[in-house]
Order: sequence, then structure tokens, then C-alpha cells
Amino acid sequence: MARLQQPTVSVIVPTCARLARLRLALASIREQSFVDWECWVVNDRRSDAAAVRALLDEMCDERFHLISTPGGVGPAAGRNAGLAASSGPIVAFLDDDDRWLPAKLELHVAEHRRFGSPAVVYSQSAHVWEGGLFRPFRDAPGAPPDDLSPALLEERFWPGAPPAITVSRACFDAVGAFDVDLPCREDQELMLRLARFPFRYVPVLTMVVTEHAAGRLSADPEGLIRALHRFGSSWGVPEIRQRDWVRQRVLMYAMIGELDASLARRIARLHGYGTLARPSGYGWLRWSWWGLRRRPAAALRLLGLALGGRAFCRLNRVLHAADPELERVAGS
Repeated sequence: MARLQQPTVSVIVPTCARLARLRLALASIREQSFVDWECWVVNDRRSDAAAVRALLDEMCDERFHLISTPGGVGPAAGRNAGLAASSGPIVAFLDDDDRWLPAKLELHVAEHRRFGSPAVVYSQSAHVWEGGLFRPFRDAPGAPPDDLSPALLEERFWPGAPPAITVSRACFDAVGAFDVDLPCREDQELMLRLARFPFRYVPVLTMVVTEHAAGRLSADPEGLIRALHRFGSSWGVPEIRQRDWVRQRVLMYAMIGELDASLARRIARLHGYGTLARPSGYGWLRWSWWGLRRRPAAALRLLGLALGGRAFCRLNRVLHAADPELERVAGS
């Protein structure tokens, strides 16, 4: 039976070749305490269309809808397709490898209604590394700075990726949708255009981000270089800073991927040996040296990442030692 009235929230979920993860993402939407929503799943892999349709049918919920693209259009175009098809005055996004906590929409809608004007609402996220490569951490952006646009451009402030925010549709009507010519960084470019509207902070943990190095557009060096140069030049970012962006991001994802793909780690996952999959002490050095033998040209960079990652884990353990909510969410 068709809906007779406009939903309050339109949820948009772009997906591509992640059916198992998509199931968890959609389940987290269906478990929301706020129920007046519609969800548009935008499938970007033609061969998965039947499987995604079967998954939505399995949900037995008329609030879920499917859009199928010709394939390979990317998440920016997928989100734009969902924006065009949906009708709710509040727009929310969820990636197919992330999930919301049950109160996410309820808290965000309450803040939109409390403020009463077009706005961007954001909250806290738990970041969990797939396979336990790093310890989970809480992303608590804090209140927006007074110089919002420069802070976003200089990366001194970041409200979170699209799944962490909700946006009044009137904001999109004024500034436009995602830039489909950017292979990544389209979210930062959109935030800069949205900065003309108020940003409202809800200081509550509302979602879980699954971090991983494999299959991410932001981890593709060629796409990242194209996006950063185009994004940087269009916003007047100096050339030297654009190069620094490229160097940091390409190195970070390449080296994390190298560590996460080691043979010892694959064997540990296969056999379920917890002490190998999540080593205590300095088991990470074994994986680092394995990577050095395989990629000698990246020796110093790889070792630097390993040391930096270990230092980050130690600092995170100190900062969040008494954070039972984070541990509970990360382990669920």
C-alpha cells in the first residue's frame, strides 16, 4: 500500500557490491526509534540488482525503495539520485558499510525541530577497524567554530562523513547536490557549500563507522590525486598543500592496506586464532617486517605507519579507558 503522506526523513543509501554489509546497514535503519522515514537504496552494480531487490523484499517494509543505476556512477551520483527521488524535508545518508544506533534519527529530528530553520545537524561516531587492526575510537567533533568555512577548508573542523549528518532539504535546494565530477572528497566540497547554513551539534554517539582499507574510493591513489587537485584548485588551495594532501592520504591507505593484507593476518582470520588476529605486545612488528620484505622501497614509510599506529592505539587507550559505551558499541 502506498504512503498517503510525505515522510519526515528521507534516508539515502548508496551501495555497490557489499550485500552482507548492506543487510546490517538496512537493519539499523529499520531499528530506529523514530519511524516516520523512507529509505532509498541506490544500487550501483547492475549484476546485484536482483539480490538487492530480494534483500528489500525480505525486509517486508514498504518504506524501503530501490533505485538501480546503469552501474559504476559512484556514490556522489547515487546520493543525488536518491535526493531526486525522495521527498522528506530532512535528508539523511548512510553508507552500506556503516550502521546507525537506534536513537540517531530521533535525536537529529528533535534538533532540527528545536532550531526551526534549515540547518545541518551532526553528532558523534564510533570508528571500528575491521579485523581489529586499530582500537575503536570515538569521533566527537564538538560545536562548530565561528569561522566555519575556513575551518572546513583547512581541516581544523569536520562534522563527519555524510552518514554522520542530516540536512534540511531546503539547504540542498539552495546550494545544489554532490559534485559528481569528484571521485572522492565530494563530501568536503559539499560541506563548504553548506557552510552558509547553521551547523547544529548533538553530543551523543549515534553511529558506527566501519573502517577498512579495501574497496574504498578514498583509498584509490589515482582517484584521490585527481579529486584533491581538482577540489584544491577550485577552492583556491595552494599547490603545496594539495601535494601534501595527496602524499598523506595515499601513504596512509596504502600502508594500512599493506599491514592489513599480510599473510599472517589472513591465516589468523581463516583459523580464528585471536592471539594472531589481535596480537598483544608488539606482534605488529612481525607484519611490518613482512611488508618490508615485500615492498623494500616503502620500508621507512611502512615502519613509520606501524609506529604511528601503535602510538595512536596507546593514546586512544588512555583517552578512552573509561568509555564503556564505546566498547559496547564497538563489540556489538
